[in-house]
Amino acid sequence: YRFQQSQCTDGIRFGRILSILGGEPMHPKNIEGTKELAKAFKEKYPEKNVWVWSGYTFEKDLKDKEALKYVDVLVDGQYVDALHNPTLEWRGSSNQRVINVPESLKENKTVLRKIAQ
Repeated sequence: YRFQQSQCTDGIRFGRILSILGGEPMHPKNIEGTKELAKAFKEKYPEKNVWVWSGYTFEKDLKDKEALKYVDVLVDGQYVDALHNPTLEWRGSSNQRVINVPESLKENKTVLRKIAQ
């Protein structure tokens, strides 16, 4: 699916972040659309953050994907019901990580975002 920039950003007026999740945004069939959406959003709102939730993991599946150039925070890893913890911020199960993508790409290693525990 191809879209014009106005299709994805004209209605966005408020908030600090764009959250991309559901339907697995980093799946090979979806990643190009995710990249286009995140890129268009960052071009129009460079001061705002793009967050992506994915069952794929940063090191194994995503670190070399172009889409990550436009992502600020990645919550990676499959949700595991047995590891569910409602006290966690931004993630549903304890195996998932909240990753600072720009720092991770710059340092060529996974850098976790500082969050309250």
